[in-house]
Amino acid sequence: AGNKVPDAIRNNKEQVVLKEEEKKNIRGKIEKHVDGQLNTYQTEGVLWLHQMRLNKTGCLLADEMGLGKTIQVLAYIASSELTCQHNLVVCPASLKHNWELEINKFTPQLSSFIDIVTYDHLRINIEHYSKMVYDNIIIDEGQNIKNKDTKRFYALKSLEANQFIVLTGTPIENSIEDVWSYFSILIPEMDSIHQFLKREATNMEKYIEASGYFLHPYILRRTKYEVLRDLPEKNEITVYINLDKQERLVYDSI
Repeated sequence: AGNKVPDAIRNNKEQVVLKEEEKKNIRGKIEKHVDGQLNTYQTEGVLWLHQMRLNKTGCLLADEMGLGKTIQVLAYIASSELTCQHNLVVCPASLKHNWELEINKFTPQLSSFIDIVTYDHLRINIEHYSKMVYDNIIIDEGQNIKNKDTKRFYALKSLEANQFIVLTGTPIENSIEDVWSYFSILIPEMDSIHQFLKREATNMEKYIEASGYFLHPYILRRTKYEVLRDLPEKNEITVYINLDKQERLVYDSI
C-alpha cells in the first residue's frame, strides 16, 4: 500500500496536439492581431501555449532571457478565444512598465483586458484579487515564487484562472525543487506525483530523472544558441557619455 502509484501517474496520457488546420488558423490570427513580426521559434512558442490550453493544463515557458517570452504571451492572448475578459500579469515592480510598453507596442487592443500587478501589490491586496476569475494568469520572473513558504506563493496559490503560465529564464536556481514549486500552482495535481517521487526514488539521480519525465511535457525551454539561426543579426553600437559635475559627485559618492 505504501508503494501505491498516484492516479495522476497511472493515468498519465499523451497530450492532445494541435491539428494543422488549427495551427494555420492561429498563425492567421497572430498576423492579424499582433503589430510585429514574430520569429519562427516565437510562433512555435505561441502554438505550444495554445496546445497547453487545449490540454487544459498550466505550463512553464522557460526560454532564455532575451528570446521574447513577453511577446509570445501577448501573441498567445491576442490569438485566443478569450473565455472571460480578465487576464492578470504578476511581475516584479521593475518590469511593470516594460509590460505596459510591450502591450501598447504589439497588442494595444489588449490594454483594457490585461491587469498588471507587482508581487507585493498582489500580496497586500489579495482579498480583492482572490474574488476574481481570470482567463490567464501570467507569473513573470517565476523564480520569485520558488519558495513555497512565502506569502507571495500563498497569494498566487489562492487565485483562480482557466490557465496559469509561469515565465522564467532561470527555471532552476537552486535545485529541481524550484520547478516543483512552480507546478504546485501550474498543475496542483502534480503535488501527489512530487510526494510519490520523493518517497520512492532510491537516490537523487533517479529522483531528478523521474521529475524530468513527468514535468518535461509542460516546459518549453529554448536557449539563444539553439535558435541562433532564427535571430536577426546583432548590431552593437557603443555610445560614450560624459557625466556632468553633479552626476560625477553622485557616482563617486556611491
